[in-house]
Amino acid sequence: MKTLLRILFTIMALAPLGAAAQVAAPGECVMESWGGFLAPEPQTFQRREQIETDAGPVYAIEFGELKGEYAKVFLFLLDGENCFTKAVSFGSYALTNMLAEEGRIYHLDLYLPGEHVTLGFFDQPIPYEQAREMAIAALK
Repeated sequence: MKTLLRILFTIMALAPLGAAAQVAAPGECVMESWGGFLAPEPQTFQRREQIETDAGPVYAIEFGELKGEYAKVFLFLLDGENCFTKAVSFGSYALTNMLAEEGRIYHLDLYLPGEHVTLGFFDQPIPYEQAREMAIAALK
């Protein structure tokens, strides 16, 4: 599964709209709009769990050391029939950190095809269980 996710993320990160787009044309798959933000490179990652919800299965991904422009701690992907339809990430992006007086700023973001919503900002990493609860609520 780890190899499959890495291949999927890598392919989708090369989508034409990629990380350069702040607002992308809506489609069915969240990775079509936001692949550059959600792709794991250059970080290592592992699937932490699969969560069964009324909306469908959610894959919880945990990342290694924060690296890269779009560093993530956790990523939650809602699996539709053909692709991931929604995502919630908890991370610390380079651009956001330029606003920090010191240290890092962390944020929880909801990604939908063609749409991005920031759900909250944090001065420090939040525990996995808190991120999980917030992500599942947002992915309904």
